[in-house]
Amino acid sequence: MAALEASGGGGGGPPKPSSSSSMSMKQVVKTKTLIYALNLISRNLPLPSHVFDTVSSIYCSDDDDDDGDNDDDDNNDESNEDNREVEEENSNSEAGNLQVGDVLANYEDALQKQRSNCMSGMGLKVARESRLKSNIQHRLTELEELPSSRGEDLQMKCLLELHGLK
Repeated sequence: MAALEASGGGGGGPPKPSSSSSMSMKQVVKTKTLIYALNLISRNLPLPSHVFDTVSSIYCSDDDDDDGDNDDDDNNDESNEDNREVEEENSNSEAGNLQVGDVLANYEDALQKQRSNCMSGMGLKVARESRLKSNIQHRLTELEELPSSRGEDLQMKCLLELHGLK
């Protein structure tokens, strides 16, 4: 009975998550965040600052987490082996057999490509203005080249649009 209460199975309260399930939940959250970031980058969309910060913290703390987790539980070798097996099975099934390092490497590559293509706000404004000017110029040439054999209503509408654009 004491074993049931210690493991969270008895005692009337909700079962307490074991360290392996909380660890696998952390891995699920990390994996989902990385997939979301890769999805944005693959569509050449900018990363929101909170996603960028989260992915950076995952990358920076990944090596620290691997070293620190196993030092605390050296007394229970059998439970450590069971937890490692469960974690490996969970990570293999949830991440589609991708290693975290592979995902992070893909993220870094995509991020470098995206950052090299970024423009400043002023550059975007100038590009937008030049695109609008070229669209207006193209429409002006279309309107000027219309034949006069069109109907009077259409010709009047085109002349109004032409003078409005000039």
